Amino acid sequence: GSEVEAYNRSCLSGEINPSLLQLKYLQHLDLSINNFQGIQIPDFIGSLGELKYLNLSRAS
Repeated sequence: GSEVEAYNRSCLSGEINPSLLQLKYLQHLDLSINNFQGIQIPDFIGSLGELKYLNLSRAS
């Protein structure tokens, strides 16, 4: 089966942790409406080979 990870509206802040790379089968990542304090989205997000959906809308 497929797994879904969703953290939208979770009030996450700070950097996106590279431990996400351990989620080898991650297909859906919703980080919308979170405060990343102007930190750039890290390049490793592109290494999530199974990722089909990434939502960063209204994330700051």
